[in-house]
Amino acid sequence: IWWTPDIPHERGAIHWEKTEKTISEVPVTDVTYEAIEFTEVDRKLPEGIQRRHAQIQIALLKIGQELGFKNTVAREDQSIRYQGKALVELDSVVPQPSDLQQLRAYPDAADKIKHIDVAWFKNGRLMPAAIEIEHSTGVKSGLDRLRGLQDALPPFPVRYTIVADEAEQERVAKFASEERFKPLNVKFFSYQAVEELYSLC
Repeated sequence: IWWTPDIPHERGAIHWEKTEKTISEVPVTDVTYEAIEFTEVDRKLPEGIQRRHAQIQIALLKIGQELGFKNTVAREDQSIRYQGKALVELDSVVPQPSDLQQLRAYPDAADKIKHIDVAWFKNGRLMPAAIEIEHSTGVKSGLDRLRGLQDALPPFPVRYTIVADEAEQERVAKFASEERFKPLNVKFFSYQAVEELYSLC
C-alpha cells in the first residue's frame, strides 16, 4: 500500500503503478542515535525509559523534517540535547507553536500542543499529525492530551497518533475505543515502523 495523491483511482479497486522507488520490506533492527544528553531538568524518569522516549521523539522529528514539515516538540523535552543541540534548536522545530499559521487564531490549541510529544505542520495550512509516544506514561494520559488538543482545534483533518512498542497495539486499541476517545480516530505507529522509516530518511 502506498500513498499516491496525484494519481487518483477508483476506490476499492486494485491499481498498479510502475516506479523506480525502492520500498523496504526488511525490518530495521539497528538504528543509531548519537549523543543524546539529558539535563537534570529532563531526568524525571529512569534513564532507560527516558532515553527510549527521546530516541523515538528524535526519529519522529527527523522524519518530519525529511517530509518537509515544520515540527513542534513537547515543552518538557525541548532541552534534551541531540548531537550538541537542544531538540528545540533542530532545523525543522518551531520553538513557539503560536508562531505557526495553523495555530495563530487558536491560542488554546497552541497552548495544548506544547504538551504533545511531536506535531507535524505543512504549508501553513495543514497539520498532518499530532503524536504521543507511550513508553513512559499511561496510554490514557497521551489520549487525554490528544483529545484536549482536538477540542481546542477547528474541525480540520489531523492524524492523532499513538506511537508505542508493537506489543502495546492491543492495549492502545482498547483504550482508543472508549467513547470519549472515539472522535480521535486514533492511529497506531509502532517503534519498529518509526525506526524503519527513520533509517530510510
